[in-house]
Amino acid sequence: LFHQGDVGDKAYIVMHGEAEVLVDSPQGPLAVARLGKNALIGEIAILIDVPRTATVRAVNELTTLAISKDLFFRMVTEFPEMAIEILRELAHRLEHTTSQLRAALAGLRGT
Repeated sequence: LFHQGDVGDKAYIVMHGEAEVLVDSPQGPLAVARLGKNALIGEIAILIDVPRTATVRAVNELTTLAISKDLFFRMVTEFPEMAIEILRELAHRLEHTTSQLRAALAGLRGT
């Protein structure tokens, strides 16, 4: 779908299939998530106007619905319950990332 560092002008909803989220690391691409049906992908770049924070590629046959930045903002304005669900998903991802970071740091301190 896109590469880390690309300009983000749309988000995607997975309709069918799976996508893998990869981030660049000194050792090469690192898989950090696998997303399936109904997953929202690429929203960070359009929410805060930053380059793509990860690379997302299809794992198998992938069908997505592309949502332009303008449409995305219109949808969350017109349907506040959608905005709440997106906030919940982002909070869940942040909590998961924080847990992974905590575990990684604990592992480093234990060595």
